[in-house]
Amino acid sequence: MLSVPCWAGQRLALVIGNGAYAGAPLKNPVNDAADMTAKLEAKGFGVTTLTNAGQKEIEKAVREFTRQLGQGDVGLFYFAGHGLQVDGENYLAPVDADIQTEEEVRYEAVSLGRVVDGMKRAGNDLNLVVLDACRNNPYSRSFRSGQRGLARVSPATGTLILYATEPGQVAVDGEGRNGVFTEKLLASMDSPGLGVEQVFKETARQVHQATGGRQTPWQEGVILGQFAFDGQTQPPPPPDAELAVWQSMERCGRAGCFRDYLRQYPQGRFKVAAEGQLARLEQASSPPAEQEPAQKEGAWAGLSTAFDRRRIESLQGAWATAKAQMTGLTAAEKKLVKELAEGPSLPLESQALAGTYRCRTLKAGGGSPPLVIYDWFKCRIRAEGEQLLFEKITGSQRTSGKLYPWHADEMIYLGALYFSDEQSPGYVLNEPGPNDSCNEHRNEVALLRRIGKTRYLMTFPKPLCESDIDVIELVGQ
Repeated sequence: MLSVPCWAGQRLALVIGNGAYAGAPLKNPVNDAADMTAKLEAKGFGVTTLTNAGQKEIEKAVREFTRQLGQGDVGLFYFAGHGLQVDGENYLAPVDADIQTEEEVRYEAVSLGRVVDGMKRAGNDLNLVVLDACRNNPYSRSFRSGQRGLARVSPATGTLILYATEPGQVAVDGEGRNGVFTEKLLASMDSPGLGVEQVFKETARQVHQATGGRQTPWQEGVILGQFAFDGQTQPPPPPDAELAVWQSMERCGRAGCFRDYLRQYPQGRFKVAAEGQLARLEQASSPPAEQEPAQKEGAWAGLSTAFDRRRIESLQGAWATAKAQMTGLTAAEKKLVKELAEGPSLPLESQALAGTYRCRTLKAGGGSPPLVIYDWFKCRIRAEGEQLLFEKITGSQRTSGKLYPWHADEMIYLGALYFSDEQSPGYVLNEPGPNDSCNEHRNEVALLRRIGKTRYLMTFPKPLCESDIDVIELVGQ
């Protein structure tokens, strides 16, 4: 069968080799980076290469690299050097890292999650991440946990991650010019007719054999279609977005998941099945007898205005209005909007919400530009007895209020907008006047749901100022 290009855009790579670590130098990474650069350039990649780079230099390069990626492009990130994990999160060590304790890692090293998330947000369809960074942690003497190697990562569809060895294990530096892993990967990339997944598997086989079974590379992720370094590709099958969403909802099996499907596809092919499952689950569930009235599902309705109840009911309509105005967005912005509007909800455990978060506000629709993404600020969720309180505590525009259970996977926020030089007016049971804006009427209402391990969305339909829909994205710290 004749193969045709599936990813017809650019091939772009960021290659980093760090070896000049004070107290724990590595001899191979600079050579590894140089040879990987030459190989990728020969395969048609445009390559940015850093060697013995510091934190600021790496972060700047990652930012510029992910900004260059667009729809149809192939992105490849390669790192050789020291890597470490803390609390299940992976970090890449710059040569200028001054790490004395585990708590300092997030400030001195570069989060792998930042790299992977940046590539994901770029909106391209294929990303490859190669990590020759599973060596002994040179800072582990001052660490409490003693975790070895790197932790597993579950990347989004379209991303493949190749580790030099299995999660939690360590790799060895090579005796020659290159490390064993990179040496075998470079050779495998020249294998004729092999797709990238087969290249990775062949690399693992050769490394396992060369090290007598002491080191076995590990692969995570799934791509749709075929990509080969020699340029031969096969396109992925046409996507059936609705079927994929429905299958995800079925696997979830929770009431909130079926509600998500019905919001996205109110007249969808699986509407009857979703409504049947939802009715069964709602009938089978009831709040515990000892639960306080203010914490029962749906109790928020009795504590809110009719105007705000209508705003929650209009959430999907508000998204439709906002998206109709979104012309001229980049591929990354389109992907982000789709995730915010249509991404499935995950089970929500209210007792796990308390903590501090990075948060940013996104305003959609309502004028020009049609999408505004603000910088990251700081938010907090805390408990007062049984009541959860939310507050945005930095930035000029702030909000604070209370969170109430609603459905199994959702909560309702009733709060108030205020500015940094004011005190919060609190939520009040007053309906807005016909000409009131957010300056006169400060009440805010939002739907809270979880979309990642420690990632949440608060969606505010039909705010009285500036936009058709606002979203506060929360990421746990």
